[in-house]
Amino acid sequence: VKKALNEGIYKPQNITKTQFNYMIKKLESWDYNQDKDSIAATFFNIWMKRFSSTFLRDTLLLEDDRIYILGNFKSDHFIFGRIRTWMDKKDNDFNDYWCLNNFNRGKTYPCLYTLVESLEDTFKLLYLQYGKDEQSWKWGNLHHWVYKNTPFNKIPILFKLFEKRVINGGNSRTLFVSGIDTMSTDSVYSANLRMVASLKEGDKSWLIIDTGVSGHKLSKHYDDQMKIYHAGGYLEMLQGRM
Repeated sequence: VKKALNEGIYKPQNITKTQFNYMIKKLESWDYNQDKDSIAATFFNIWMKRFSSTFLRDTLLLEDDRIYILGNFKSDHFIFGRIRTWMDKKDNDFNDYWCLNNFNRGKTYPCLYTLVESLEDTFKLLYLQYGKDEQSWKWGNLHHWVYKNTPFNKIPILFKLFEKRVINGGNSRTLFVSGIDTMSTDSVYSANLRMVASLKEGDKSWLIIDTGVSGHKLSKHYDDQMKIYHAGGYLEMLQGRM
């Protein structure tokens, strides 16, 4: 990003260079924790989401196939690996076919151009949708874990009664896994069951699920494990011979 700005490869269109530098400093000082209170985590996740939305546009792939490829964890390794090679500043590295599209065609370094443009889009999106107060840009304000009761999630009157939303952190690469939706910043999958188990007889073991064991809204077990789960806690498993 610094290379593109300092060498004039990319000129800001809708934000100032000061605002660019603000994001860069946040990312440089980031501890890579996807905490719900992290603003740098928001910058990174929205940035990569915007950047990946431009991939494989200059191909004959159907949209469903393009999304499927980008949703595979192997694509992350490939893309981040390629970005690392850009540190060598070889001209041909910035012309990878997977990031060429109608918007960067004809640019000197099309891939690098799109990478920096995506960071600008990130700031613009946050400013327009969440206001100028950076405290509203914390990752947890954008990234909700959404629990839907499938039979009712398409019934307007009922889904609000059954749906549960929890502010939390994480993304698809964290231990506290929380995959990001392609159409929003909400979570689309997580580790629904966590277990710490010993195979030695007499040892204690623990488990937790992310909601509750009952699907009945009026049951006290509908969501009684949710707070424990999101606090990182566990319930001890009862043991005994059947």
